[in-house]
Amino acid sequence: MAGRHSLSERGNPLKDALHGDAHAQKSQPVDPTQESGEATAWLPGWERLDSEAATSAIAEAVGLGSTKHASSTTIQNDIPEGLWEGEIAQRSSAARNKAKHARNNPSVLSRVVGVIGELLITAGFVIGLFIVWQVWWTDIEANRAQHSKVEQLKEGWQKPPSNSGTVKIGKARTDPPPAVPHTTTVGTAEGLMRIPRFGKDYAHTIEYGTSLKRVLDKGAFGHYEGTAFPGEVGNFATAAHRQTYGAPMRDVDELEAGDPIILETKDAYLVYYMTESSIVSPGQVDVIAPDPKNPSKPQQKATERYLTITTCHPPFVSNERWIVHAKFSHWVDRKDGIPQELAQSQK
Repeated sequence: MAGRHSLSERGNPLKDALHGDAHAQKSQPVDPTQESGEATAWLPGWERLDSEAATSAIAEAVGLGSTKHASSTTIQNDIPEGLWEGEIAQRSSAARNKAKHARNNPSVLSRVVGVIGELLITAGFVIGLFIVWQVWWTDIEANRAQHSKVEQLKEGWQKPPSNSGTVKIGKARTDPPPAVPHTTTVGTAEGLMRIPRFGKDYAHTIEYGTSLKRVLDKGAFGHYEGTAFPGEVGNFATAAHRQTYGAPMRDVDELEAGDPIILETKDAYLVYYMTESSIVSPGQVDVIAPDPKNPSKPQQKATERYLTITTCHPPFVSNERWIVHAKFSHWVDRKDGIPQELAQSQK
């Protein structure tokens, strides 16, 4: 057939190598791609092997073992005639099939390692999603809920008077402020927390109770049960998140002594001034006592109106609590206007 050469026509490279044939050492290998696919004993690059290397390669290919001390003649005599063509190619094919079988049928240990690796990758992906949800998405949900609830409260309250579009500044009063209705229902709104240091539009609801799911995780300040209500003698104690879920106290470290903190209720604006802050352990509950400066003093003997805010510290670790204390200064009737402190923050 045209374009085809038998092994005998072009010379047997295995025999040429064994006999040291000079022509075989100088000849170039036939491109295997030009063959029709029939079994052949031709080894690409064979002409670059010296006689000793060729002898060793042939012996190993046909399964004769080590040839360190064997001669080419001995090996040639030990090779059956039928191996010169198809046998070597068949054994090479068998070796490839064995390797492929090993890849397709990994050991038990390999399978276990593979499963563990896939589980670790999946766990890492899930943890990543959780972090995104915890740090980012919870803020979006809580802020959205807060905006809706703040607007809902404002719609039910009387708007402060204004002159030519400018809200009037009301008179500061030091007599006892209007009482806030007492409630025992967790999640009931009592008013709004305004901290001018955190921005002119800063406003979060104050809700009864400190339930995570029903109060704090909705971006609200939670009113510690059993403590005084807004404006009352004693300690109006609250809690709020510092990270995630709206993080109302994210910037607590920016507060300074003398900063105003304003509680907006249905009837009045109650103005407190920050006195101090501290970092304590979670078990130090005396910070919400009726008189934080004298924790042993019972509610019945309290004489001052205090405000306390507790939040987590440090962010994302939360093994301590950051405490802010403030003392009541004065109040402004909603019908009369807004406090000077709130007006300054809105300029």
